[in-house]
Amino acid sequence: MSHSFALVLKRFQKAPLISARAGEQLEERWRTLNLILFLTLVAFGLGYLIHINALATRGYTLRDYQKKKVLIQKENEKLQLQMIESQSLGTVQKKIETMQLVKSDSVGYLKNKQAPVAIR
Repeated sequence: MSHSFALVLKRFQKAPLISARAGEQLEERWRTLNLILFLTLVAFGLGYLIHINALATRGYTLRDYQKKKVLIQKENEKLQLQMIESQSLGTVQKKIETMQLVKSDSVGYLKNKQAPVAIR
């Protein structure tokens, strides 16, 4: 190698590619970018947690409503059975006997030959 080439090579090895101030500015930009990315990641993480919490709460509420629905359906079935039983012919006949009602032999109807009773 020639002496001049060696000097030029030494000079390029020692000389910084960018100035110190430009290096500090670049480093500051990287810190800012890293901070922005970190804060964005934290914001998305919090949003995700809030969303999952809301879904879990809705799930528990839905399960409670389903349990209430089953209980109401069972109660409805019991009430329908009681209604059918109370309307059965045997039950009605027992009530007639306990109230000592008598069967009517002759039924008389009133006939109104005049105009209707209630007029507007």
